[in-house]
This record gives sequence, structure tokens and C-alpha cells, in this order.
Amino acid sequence: MSVIIGEKISLKKLFSDEFFFMIPEYQRPYSWEEENCEQLFDDIYESNRNNEYFLGTIILQELEGIGTGKKYAIIDGQQRITTLQILLACLRDAVIDTQFKNSNQDKIFQKENLADGIPEKVRIEVKESLFFRKYIQQDNGTVEIKEAAPKNSAQENMVNAVNIFKYKLANLTQLQIQSLIQHISQRCIVIYIATKNFEDAFKLFTIVNDRGLQLRRVDILKATNLSPSVMNESDLKKYAALWEQIEEDLGSELFEKLISYIRTIEVKEKAKDDILKEYENLIFSKNKILKGKDFIEYLNNYKAIYEKLLLDKDVLKGDSREIEYINLLNIMTDFLPSTDWIPPILYYYKRFKEEKILEFIKALERKFVADWVLGVTSTKRVVNMNSILRKIEMSNKSDEVIKSEVMGFDIRILRDKINGDIYSESYCKYLLLKLEYLESEHNIERRYNTISVEHVLPQSVNDKSPWRNCFSEEEHSNWKHKIANLILLSKRKNSSASNYEFKNKKERYFKGRISDFSRSQKILTYTEWTCKVLEKRQEDIIKLLVQ
Repeated sequence: MSVIIGEKISLKKLFSDEFFFMIPEYQRPYSWEEENCEQLFDDIYESNRNNEYFLGTIILQELEGIGTGKKYAIIDGQQRITTLQILLACLRDAVIDTQFKNSNQDKIFQKENLADGIPEKVRIEVKESLFFRKYIQQDNGTVEIKEAAPKNSAQENMVNAVNIFKYKLANLTQLQIQSLIQHISQRCIVIYIATKNFEDAFKLFTIVNDRGLQLRRVDILKATNLSPSVMNESDLKKYAALWEQIEEDLGSELFEKLISYIRTIEVKEKAKDDILKEYENLIFSKNKILKGKDFIEYLNNYKAIYEKLLLDKDVLKGDSREIEYINLLNIMTDFLPSTDWIPPILYYYKRFKEEKILEFIKALERKFVADWVLGVTSTKRVVNMNSILRKIEMSNKSDEVIKSEVMGFDIRILRDKINGDIYSESYCKYLLLKLEYLESEHNIERRYNTISVEHVLPQSVNDKSPWRNCFSEEEHSNWKHKIANLILLSKRKNSSASNYEFKNKKERYFKGRISDFSRSQKILTYTEWTCKVLEKRQEDIIKLLVQ
């Protein structure tokens, strides 16, 4: 390992002519949101002005000398350093005193120093260099930012950060602003760790991460795949841009999920370790996917598959079953208890494309829901999904997967479970939605937002209720929580109407309130609600769900 330098320093030294920074291509764009910026400002402002305030650790790779100083690549800490530069710019433009104003600008933009051989230079080189130069690094830039037209999320986040800081400073007097500038410059400190070797800097990055600081796993994975040790310099910018485009298109949360789905597809086992270690030990080291260009292109391929199958849902575009496919995916995405079923869908499409894709998804959904209803643990459900992944890998034809034993479950026990009282079960709402799906004409796309489960025969019936003419106490107890007696409403329940007798309930409660649900509308066609009606409904429902 090369020489490592570590030191606790104040911000006045960090942003002096001893340090110049650049953000490498593999780093993600500026992504701090308003909440992050507000928290940073409040923490600094409310900290004890008589004591040092610690702003965290930054990890740097030394690149070259600039006059009496050095230029560093920021391996960890670029979001904080960029935000501090934005805060200094806002303070520069808010303070009136020239000495304070110039001091802040010197921390943002280095004037030429012929004596020390230091050229005119920005303190930090960011990806959005022109935007940042105009609105942050240039005098009065934060005042002019109201005229900016952000072109991407990074620029939007910069504008939001400026607006947050300007709002905070607007409530302060000039003396308070000067005091804050002094506190930030003299008593806000960081620990910087620097080394000349990228690999050593990266190791430090992962060590700091393992000690619990808030670094995203995907950022470390990105650095691993955009390292100079696995990719030449001419490709680095291209693939860094591709990585950022994938994350921009999907959004951070979904992007991280896709990384996890790919791990599952490749490993086909329940995660037993940190995702970074599993990628390194179970994927990269075994050459399942090569680091660098291969992995990023592989990631982009799965991103396209995910968009086609689950976001755009246009895999059957023009097919007569297109809406049927979309509606099934909608209820699965919105109402299944986990997303463990997604990796098999992605992998199936990669292997077999559109071939019997709807048949596969129906079989997969039946298997997943059956496991859920049968009380299979979440861990065992993951194991079962991984069995399907292995079957997809071993199969040459789609039917070998769809008709495989890995899709099987005990139909007899499933029938018994659905035939019981389901109202209080976690899968109750989903089964009712599945019935809507099975009994609907798929001529329009359907999405469900606010839905509630309603009993037709009320949960509580007293001896004076008209319901007692049709249901004894024992019959009421037997039928009230069965699926035949339950329907979905597209609005919240009206509890004051729930005990109406059947005729009044239809007219005053159901009518006009259930337009989104075709099965619920059928209630209006019944002239009575009796044990005989419920027996027939239960039989039909069980047959429909189980088959």
C-alpha cells in the first residue's frame, strides 16, 4: 500500500491554495436533496461556536501538484464538499462586508498567484462545470440563479440547494452572517485521508463504508467497474455517462433494486452476505460477468428488459392479450407482499423473449400467491423463486419452465385455505383483486388506488335485524368472513350503512360506489342474499381461483 496521509483540518485550509479538487467520472451526479441541505445548514448553525464542529471524513486520491498545492480526486465526500461550496457561495453573495465576501470567494475560486506558480483555477471541478461556474463559482452567481433553466436532476438539486441556503440566510442579520462565516471557516473541520494510488484509495473507501458511514453500495460498485484497473481512459467517460443515464432513467431506488435483482439472477441463492461482497466473490471472481464494460452493458441490457416488461409493459404490444398482461402486472406490482417474483420474469425474458410470456407470468403468479396463502415463510418463498431461476437456466424451451414441478403447489390444501375465513388474512384483498382480474373483460387498463373490503352480510347482526330471517347465528358465523361474502369498494367504507338489510344496502351503499369493480357491480343483480346464494358463490370462486 502506498503512503497514506491523514489529517484533521479546518475548512479554511481545505479550501485554500493547498487543495484543488475534481470529481471523477465514475462518481454519481450531485444528488443532495433539500432535506440534506437543510440538515447540514441547521447542524452547522446550531453547533457550539466555541468548539470544533466535525463534518465527517473525506477520502482523496492525489493526482498532481499545482504550485504549492495539490490536486485530488474525491473518492468519498463529493456530495458534502460540493454542498459546502454552494453554501459558501450563498454566504459570499449575502454578506455585504467586502473582506468577508472576498474571503469566501477565495475558498471557491483561486486567483492567479505568480509568485507561487498557482494558476487561476476553480477550487473544485464538478461534472456540471459550466452551470456550476456561472451560478456558484462566479461572484453574485447565486443571485442570478433564479434565471437558471436546469437541464437535469443534478442542476435542479444545485438550484434547490441555493434556494434553501438563501432562505435560511434571509432571516439573519449581517452580524449573524459574518459570525456564521467565521464559524464555518475556523471551527468546522474534516478529516481527510489521501493516497496517490487509486486502489489504495478505493480500499479506504470500502473500509470507511464498512464502519457504517452513509455510503451507497451502488457507488462503490460503480467505482469498482469504472476503475482504471479494469477500463482504459478512453472508455471511462463513455461508460460513466452510461451508468449515470441508467440511474437517471430508473431513479436511485429502482436502480438499486435492479442491481439486487441481477445479483439474484446470477447467484440464484438467498443473499448471505453484503451485496458488494457477493458481487465480488460470487459473480466477478467467478467470471459470470466481467467487471467494467461488460458489467455496465449487462446492466443496461437488464434495464431495457425491466422497462419493457414492468414499466412500459409493451412486451405484447398489438397482441389481443396486451391489456390482460398489463392488468395482471398492475395488481402484482401494487399488491403482492414482495418483489421476489421480479428476477424470474426478467431472466425468463432474457432467455425466451416474448415466447409464452403471459403464460409464464400467470404460472409464476399462481405459484407465488399459492405459497403466500399456504403460509410459506418469506425465506422459503425466496428459495422457491430461486428454484424457478435455476429451472429457467437449465431449460431449452419455455414449456419446460411453465409446466415444471417448480411451479407446483398442493391444490387440496390451497382450496381448503381459500374456503376458510379469509377476511383477516394478509392475502384477502389480493384474492379479491385477482377475482376482479379473472372476471373482467380486459378492454382497458385498470389501476386501483383506494380500495376497501366490504362484507355484504354484515359482521354484526342482532336478533332484531332483518338478516336474522335468512341467517341463523351459526350460519352468520360460518359465512360472514368467507370470500363469497366479501367484495371490494373503490371508496372507503361507510360504516353507518354497513348493517343495512340487503335491499337497502344495495341501493344506498353499493349503487354508485363500486363502479371500478365488475364483481362488486354484480351484487346489484342479486334479489336476495342467502346461504344458498353464498354456497353457490363460494363454489364458483374456489373453482375460479384454484384452477
